[in-house]
Amino acid sequence: MKISTPLLSLDARGRLGSAVVFSIWRGLNYCRAFIVPTNPQSTRQNIIRGLFTSASRAWAALTDNQRIAWRAWAALNPLHDVFGGSYTASGINAYLGLSVVAADQSLAPVSDPPVSAAPTAVLDAISAVGALSGEIDITWNVAADCDSVDVWVTSAVPAGRQIPKGSYRHNSYTGVATGAVSITGLTPSARYGVLIRGVFDNGQSGPATTFVTLAKV
Repeated sequence: MKISTPLLSLDARGRLGSAVVFSIWRGLNYCRAFIVPTNPQSTRQNIIRGLFTSASRAWAALTDNQRIAWRAWAALNPLHDVFGGSYTASGINAYLGLSVVAADQSLAPVSDPPVSAAPTAVLDAISAVGALSGEIDITWNVAADCDSVDVWVTSAVPAGRQIPKGSYRHNSYTGVATGAVSITGLTPSARYGVLIRGVFDNGQSGPATTFVTLAKV
């Protein structure tokens, strides 16, 4: 069903069965098809949701002075997402962000805000020819102050297409210094985006290094 004109004098709000939703936007009556919201329930998403729930409870258990310290730290230290975007978080959001990363690596719970700068960029991240068909081997060097490396990989990207941010999926946390990881089960000769960033054991993440590589034929 498509309605291309205003609803004239009809003033309706709410849902009609499972077909149409009526509402008002900036004084204009409108209707649209009813769409059931999605709620992805992958194993990874459920794990992260559980970690956020646990971190939220841990925030409530902090002392007043610790929460004040997190608010002060957040105001002076913008957080960065895996694509380089930065934003100023509230104290609780800064705490949750670092706590979830640390917990995701099975590290000690975070309680106090960091006292050092975030990790530096991963160096010399390259892709080597995989040993098996549909495999990508990734090697890198990182700064000595990193505690682990966070690896993200996209789904297969057709030739000539840009890689959308939403295509990246978390792959693993691995060792530091000179490291390597093999990613298998990929489409042979397909293009993949790779993102690597250094992580401290307190959950702080450094800037990401990204590149595009091909899976072994």
